Amino acid sequence: MANVAHLRKVYVRTDNTAPTGPDELDGAKDCSIDRTRDVLDNTDFKAGDTRTKQMGLKDASGNISGDWEPTDTIQTILRTAHENGTLAYVTVLNDGVNGFTYPMFVSDISEGGGVADLVSADFTLTQSGAPTARP
Repeated sequence: MANVAHLRKVYVRTDNTAPTGPDELDGAKDCSIDRTRDVLDNTDFKAGDTRTKQMGLKDASGNISGDWEPTDTIQTILRTAHENGTLAYVTVLNDGVNGFTYPMFVSDISEGGGVADLVSADFTLTQSGAPTARP
């Protein structure tokens, strides 16, 4: 597999409209989205002794972490979504142009760090609904 540099962009909004410059995540150290699918056992025990399976529902979860910034617009959106139980729309464009917007609940927030260190913020995300292809 060839090594190719990509200009990955991550945006966070309060709605599912196309992201713009001010929505871009800045200062985060990590953003990951894990896409999964259930695998369902549909074995017909009368037909043999080997299991068969089929693909089930899609799901995604993720994480955004970086330095804690109390006035940062993106972190404010994530904190508010957590407190109010509302969705945050996280757009990940792995090549800077194409990707998906995921409707995400912010299920956990972890803020901490050493006494003399910068405070870190970690947001755990859980998908609710189908992603939207971008651009």
